[in-house]
Amino acid sequence: ETEIRIFEKDFGQDGPLARYKIMLLTARAAKSKGILNEDRIVILQKAQNLATQSISKYPNNKYLLAAYCEVGIQHHQITGEYTIYDLAIKEMKDAEDRIGDPEISKMVSRFEQMLNSRSFEEDVSKNSLVNLNTSEE
Repeated sequence: ETEIRIFEKDFGQDGPLARYKIMLLTARAAKSKGILNEDRIVILQKAQNLATQSISKYPNNKYLLAAYCEVGIQHHQITGEYTIYDLAIKEMKDAEDRIGDPEISKMVSRFEQMLNSRSFEEDVSKNSLVNLNTSEE
C-alpha cells in the first residue's frame, strides 16, 4: 500500500493504479485470515466504490472492468448475492458493445462460467485476477 500511495502522489491516479488498488482490496477480503465475513463484505464494498469511480473516469479499460467483476464474484462467494456481480458484468457487456474488443467477449464468458461453475471455489482460486503472490506462513 505504501508503494501505491507514493506512486499516486508522484504520478497521479490512472487506470492501472486503480485496478491494482481494487485487486488489493479484493485479495484482502478473500484471503485475510481471522476476519469476519462482515468485515470482508465492507472491504468488498470499498473495492466496489473504487471500481465504479474509476470506471466513470476510464470506461474503456477492460482490465479495470474485469477487476470489478472479480469484486462481484468474491462478494457472491461470501454473501450468495448477485448484486455487485450483476452491475459489474453489465458494465463489461456495455463496454463490449461500445468498444468491440473480442477479448472483452472472452472475459465475459469466463466470468459467467466462473459464476455458474459447479466447482466455483476451485475456479475462483485458479482463474482469479486477484491471485497475488502470497505465501502461507
